[in-house]
Amino acid sequence: MNRYCIFNEENNIKILRFLTNITVENSGYIKERLEKFLSFENKEIIIDFSDVYFIDSNGLGVIISLIQRARKYNNRLIFINVNSLIKNILDITKVNRLMNILDTYEEAKKYAMAL
Repeated sequence: MNRYCIFNEENNIKILRFLTNITVENSGYIKERLEKFLSFENKEIIIDFSDVYFIDSNGLGVIISLIQRARKYNNRLIFINVNSLIKNILDITKVNRLMNILDTYEEAKKYAMAL
């Protein structure tokens, strides 16, 4: 099992849950794993930040890579459980304009099924 993230699928919705902060120490490994996970087309993907309390500039790079890769394969990302510190970083960098951020898994599931 991966100590940085878990990949699941439920009702044809892919789910990626990060298990730790995303920083310089783990961003390379996470990006490598995400390339394999995101190599399918036309899917809804819920990205769960429940266990992420901090991201550094490398973590921001992981998020941007996620968004770019999802667009390449026509996937739709839904970010959930993003804390206020990370939301602030996303606001300042304007990356939040490229994302769908919802509060809970239930909201994300309803949103994904409506697409």
